[in-house]
Amino acid sequence: MSLSEANFYRANEFLPDRFLPDAIRPAEFDNDRRNNQKPFGLGARSCMGKSFALAEMRLVLARLVWRFDLSLAPGKQVDWNELKTFMVVQKEPINIAITARSVVEE
Repeated sequence: MSLSEANFYRANEFLPDRFLPDAIRPAEFDNDRRNNQKPFGLGARSCMGKSFALAEMRLVLARLVWRFDLSLAPGKQVDWNELKTFMVVQKEPINIAITARSVVEE
């Protein structure tokens, strides 16, 4: 399904822009059937390794936070009072700067 031209424009190419929100997604991907993507499957035949994959993603994120300093990118502030709130806060992009932490030997 993922590589079918019936479902995706230029299906054999890695084009992550196709999964951007509707407001900023390029028009060439308007007819893509993005709802047929179920990375881990559904129901009784879902992926056995789903919990392992999710745990590994948490580990990778923890290691990134441990090894790098994250800060707001210069000139890119988020006004938290301007975010739309319904049941949860509507997410907006937060531009960050990533710098390697210096290792101090003791």
